[in-house]
Amino acid sequence: MSKSIAKTCYDVIVTGGGHNGLVCAAYIKKTMPSLSVCVFERRHVTGGCAVSEEVHDGYKFSRASYLCSLFRGHIMDELDLRRRIKLIPRNPSSFTPTLNEHEFLFLGSDGEMNKREISKFSKKDAQRFDQYEQQLQKVAQSVEYLLDCGPLDLGYDENAGVKDLLFSESFGILRNKENREKVKRLLDAARELGLGNTSSALDIFLSPAKKVLDHWFESDLLKATLSTDSIIGEYCSPTTPGSSYVLLHHVMGDIGYGKGIWAYVQGGMGAVTQALTEINKELGVDVYTNAQVKQFTVNSNTNRCTGVVLEDGTEITATKAVASNCDPHTTFRKLMDKHDLNSTYGEEFGRKVDNIDYSSATFKINLAVHSLPRFKCFSTPKESRKSNGSGKEHFGTIHFETSIDEIDQSYLQAKSSQLYSDNPVIEMTIPSSLDETLVKNHKDHHHVIQLFTQYAPYDLKEGYVWNEQLKREYANKVYDKIEAYAPGFKNSIIGEDLLSPLDLEQTFGMKKGNIFHGSIRLDQLWMNRPFRGFSNYRYFDKNQRVGLSNLYLCGAGVHPGGGVMGACGYNAAHALMRHLKSMGSSHQ
Repeated sequence: MSKSIAKTCYDVIVTGGGHNGLVCAAYIKKTMPSLSVCVFERRHVTGGCAVSEEVHDGYKFSRASYLCSLFRGHIMDELDLRRRIKLIPRNPSSFTPTLNEHEFLFLGSDGEMNKREISKFSKKDAQRFDQYEQQLQKVAQSVEYLLDCGPLDLGYDENAGVKDLLFSESFGILRNKENREKVKRLLDAARELGLGNTSSALDIFLSPAKKVLDHWFESDLLKATLSTDSIIGEYCSPTTPGSSYVLLHHVMGDIGYGKGIWAYVQGGMGAVTQALTEINKELGVDVYTNAQVKQFTVNSNTNRCTGVVLEDGTEITATKAVASNCDPHTTFRKLMDKHDLNSTYGEEFGRKVDNIDYSSATFKINLAVHSLPRFKCFSTPKESRKSNGSGKEHFGTIHFETSIDEIDQSYLQAKSSQLYSDNPVIEMTIPSSLDETLVKNHKDHHHVIQLFTQYAPYDLKEGYVWNEQLKREYANKVYDKIEAYAPGFKNSIIGEDLLSPLDLEQTFGMKKGNIFHGSIRLDQLWMNRPFRGFSNYRYFDKNQRVGLSNLYLCGAGVHPGGGVMGACGYNAAHALMRHLKSMGSSHQ
């Protein structure tokens, strides 16, 4: 047995110490304190994608996820997380420079400032912007309850007819109380939104973001700025059907500063997960790092996951349940023996796992710089800058796209060439402009810069791999684009961390580097996430004895999907606990 492992038997094992795994473990232990619970994390640090690391000495990066907004407020309160972290709201929250002198766009939480800024490009847009934001918020609020509960449970038979969907004893909408309540709330939401009279709200779920934005606005610069939320983390374009939901997904958060407001976390995103780790330890959860799970152990006769085997051969037994914070591919294809999978879930299940869309074109770059970018179109006067040299153009997310067509062409080039785009889509954030704890030399105007870029596909054409040479070629394309807006930018770089989709996969365990553990377009949402049958965060048909009765998914691959929100871990924990309470001493 590994010297670091306290014991070889736990009631509940959580595989993966990302934020959802930590939330899941904490709720189980907090609600059912008599249970022994542990978390196994393969890296040297917990947090998954929400980590803070000094890749370059003296410069602390949020290496993967980099902003906080989606984290569910009730989880922060119930786990006493809010008082343990410091959130830093950003205003202005957005800056879009152009290559033209004195032409730029600021957006933020100040409605009057937004009107002034937008009116430089369109007075009509300036008048409609508040109405647009209110519409998005209305839609978000009407469906927000869906984030904190499991989706409709429509059973496992995808060939079930209308009669079964309505009258089945186990899941029929007219017989199953939970399903009936969810349908009622959906109908109430539809009524509130007026879906019977207008398609505008429905468009937000189904349409390309371009269609929605074209309906509201005429300014190319404004539409380009807003449309980036529709593609972040998705290998799609604002012209892709369903991309408007991705936009909605990114404005659904509320961490105390208003709906859709994003904030930095002092110390980086790792401050959130380190606080969650401490909460778990205080509750009595055993949290292990450098403890990679190699395989689940399975009893196919009882349809149960009996525990895990670590990389060093240590076997740990789970007497009650196992929850996997890993994506579905890793859970079922890497951590489960093929024979065990086929004998318990069946070959058709394996084909469904293989069919999940993980396509990704995300390339994250973290930079240490000795000076801030100075934009040709706007620069805060020296006397108005902060002591660390930053001005309001550095506080929020900086966009480098001036039209939706530009974004679409970038997408189409990557898609058709199966190589990176020559004109990358870039979101720049400079958290050290508002958080001086990230850089030791902040008084010398040194900073950390984070670049979330697209499109750099995981799946490349034959003969190409994400090696150091290809990463360098792509990074240079990114730097060249920024240089055109902020001359001298390239010379300011003193350290870099280049994370291709392959690096994101290998470092953080995300299939194909997909930050959501699978696409969040409509075909992989709600009761279809990751596919039908996971409404209770496990796949187990007790009538057909298909699946494992006590193996749960608690990561972003299940409803409600990706982003640092904690809802997947929360929902999975409660599904697991409901099962344990209802079964008592029974194994099923």
